Amino acid sequence: MTGCRACGHPDLDPALDLGRVPLPGRFPVRETPVRSDEVRSRLAMLLCRACGLAQLGCDAGPDTHRTEVGPEYRNVDHAVRIIRKAGLLSGGTISEFGSPKGERWLPRLQPFGFRSPRHGEPASVVVDSFALERELDQRRALRERAAALTPDGTLLLEFRSLSAVIAQRRWDALQYGRFVYYTVTTLRRALEDAGLLLWNAWPIGPTADVILAAAVCEGTLYPEPFVRRRLAAEREEGITTVRTVRVLQAAADRDAAALHTWLRQMALRHRTVTAYGATASTVTLFARAHVSRTLVSAVADGTPGHHGRRMPGTDVPIVAPDLMVSAAPDHILVTAPRELAELRSRYPELGDRWTLPPRGTDELRRDR
Repeated sequence: MTGCRACGHPDLDPALDLGRVPLPGRFPVRETPVRSDEVRSRLAMLLCRACGLAQLGCDAGPDTHRTEVGPEYRNVDHAVRIIRKAGLLSGGTISEFGSPKGERWLPRLQPFGFRSPRHGEPASVVVDSFALERELDQRRALRERAAALTPDGTLLLEFRSLSAVIAQRRWDALQYGRFVYYTVTTLRRALEDAGLLLWNAWPIGPTADVILAAAVCEGTLYPEPFVRRRLAAEREEGITTVRTVRVLQAAADRDAAALHTWLRQMALRHRTVTAYGATASTVTLFARAHVSRTLVSAVADGTPGHHGRRMPGTDVPIVAPDLMVSAAPDHILVTAPRELAELRSRYPELGDRWTLPPRGTDELRRDR
């Protein structure tokens, strides 16, 4: 990349550097030795000095991997209820820019009188569900979405909030293929460049990891209170400054060291550890914490195509969940915290073996 993905400004400052991390989605066969070429790029976040947009520092993207969206965010019906309450379901046409999860809004909106537009026809509602962040050229992508709208139409965007990522110190949200990390502030600027006004936004989920934003043609509406409050709060936080975003670097360094230390302690005590979830964040966590099979015996995952393979960049095998159950490890490291309650319910025979990765200098958090 030669400049900011949104405004084109040439000056980008490093904010988070996770080093060389394997591409997720390329799971080698279990028996193959770990090769140096499994690590393809440096996983780093840069911040634009002009518009403040946080963005991936390379153009690498995984061939395919399971996109990590919490269960509460996979339910399009939740978002539909929000926009219905906002008065945005008066019928018309709807176009969609595909979600990486393959979800579709149209089936949920057909009862409200929506239909697909004819070929080349603009739509009264354009939906983008986590697709914008996977576009290399944000300026081109947003203008394409603006061109798909009728003059009085509404663009609905779901995106992961960098503000929430920083507040929760979720440095592992930095992933290949997720090229931008918007805040309300930076999204508003990018929309204005495409001739759109950020009119309203709604946090989704208990920790507001995801925001559903509504944008319209400039000048037709005035930003709603949530948008104005969020903009003021982000100014106070200094959300577009490198100093603010760099707290993720400190968290990444502490968390990786804490996990490696704990795993070594478990190995010295001859206690077995299995992880659950062959996800993109697990690949990053394992690379950052220098995890090998001497520390984690296996990663259990429910995707059949992953079984018989290993985690990229490590010799840790991926196994079916029933093998995890039969092995009855002393600890099961859950790399996706939102799945914890569901896993405990699905595998009650494993009792209190479920464990979340340690964070920083905190003691290991166990769900009992």
